[in-house]
Amino acid sequence: PNPRPSPNPNPYSNPNPRPSPNPNPNPNPNPYPTLTLATTPTSGLERARGAAAATAAKLEATLREKKSDVRSLSEELARVKEASAAEAGAAAARVQREAAHAGELASLRREIDERRSALKDMEFTLRSIRQELSNAEKRANEAEASAQREVAAHLEDKQRAEAAERELKTALQHATSRLEERLEGSNARSDALERALNDTRAELAATGARA
Repeated sequence: PNPRPSPNPNPYSNPNPRPSPNPNPNPNPNPYPTLTLATTPTSGLERARGAAAATAAKLEATLREKKSDVRSLSEELARVKEASAAEAGAAAARVQREAAHAGELASLRREIDERRSALKDMEFTLRSIRQELSNAEKRANEAEASAQREVAAHLEDKQRAEAAERELKTALQHATSRLEERLEGSNARSDALERALNDTRAELAATGARA
């Protein structure tokens, strides 16, 4: 923005030349004198010419400096344009990278959202499975309790049946003993009756023989 003025391109040129001390008093290139009324200029005209020449020299030097400044400004402008173009390219590359990063970030966010949704579904499924397991465990506990009650009832029935069987065996033993006793008594009576019958037969035979 503030370029330095370039040095004088011609180091041997004088930016402020002095006016010639002996200017040509005769502006006419003809070396031969002409028929004029006055051929020698006045001192005021010489001073005016010298001042004009000095002013022209100063203007020429100033023009050279301005041209040098213009070249420096042009070079600086070219460098600024190149730097601006490079910065613009870098900015465009950064914008592209940021856009790519933004796209990647958006893709990652979508993926995260999808995974969160899938995780929520998995959590819901897990809760459902846990509820089913809890219900199955309750049913299993109820079935186990019912089976235990049935086993206990079966054991009680078995115990009662065994007790009844023991009672029945005892009763059978008592009945058998009584029957055996009765049978022994019946046998004894039968033997007595048989002996009495034999005696009666013998008596009848003896009576018949006597008769």
